[in-house]
Amino acid sequence: MSLQLAIDSIRKGYNIAGVTVVISDKEQTLLQSSLGVTDHKTSEPLSPRHYVRVGSVSKVMLGLTAIQLENQGTLDLNAPLINYVPNLPINNPWREQQPVTFAQLIEHSAGLTDMTRLEWESHSPLSLKQAFAVDPSSRTIKWQPGLHCSYSNSGAGIAAYVIEHVTGKNFEDVVTQQVFAPIGLTSATYRLTEAVRESLISG
Repeated sequence: MSLQLAIDSIRKGYNIAGVTVVISDKEQTLLQSSLGVTDHKTSEPLSPRHYVRVGSVSKVMLGLTAIQLENQGTLDLNAPLINYVPNLPINNPWREQQPVTFAQLIEHSAGLTDMTRLEWESHSPLSLKQAFAVDPSSRTIKWQPGLHCSYSNSGAGIAAYVIEHVTGKNFEDVVTQQVFAPIGLTSATYRLTEAVRESLISG
């Protein structure tokens, strides 16, 4: 059985509408395949022109952006965040003895738990400032930073906020400049434009 058939069999077994598979190395694309449909209701065949949400893979782009900025001397991943943003949208009871660093945010060791239900149920695109106002309680540090690892989507938002402050640019533009453009991801975006909305597959 070919890899594509095997993946499609899994897709059908779990009643997943569509799957996009891309495998590449530094030299070439080894496999690019769109399997299934964009939506169970419309049954429109999925194609490479469609946008697909990649979820937490976006945190890889965030980490790569941070490393690029550190290499350029714009950001120190191990420096306290308050060096860059004095009014951080977090409550850290250990801020004097153990301030949060950028590295801890992207390693999920800052002492944050995940977003609250109120935040998860907010489905409209928001600016970072608007998103932080939905439920500030999710950005309270629960234990001394660096002590434990706990997966947190809240940390990614704070990291993006810091990047905006150190660069003076929108986070979306910084990622495009530092990561998407250099590696040739010409259509990748964090923005929900009308063109993206029209070709974005539903979950």
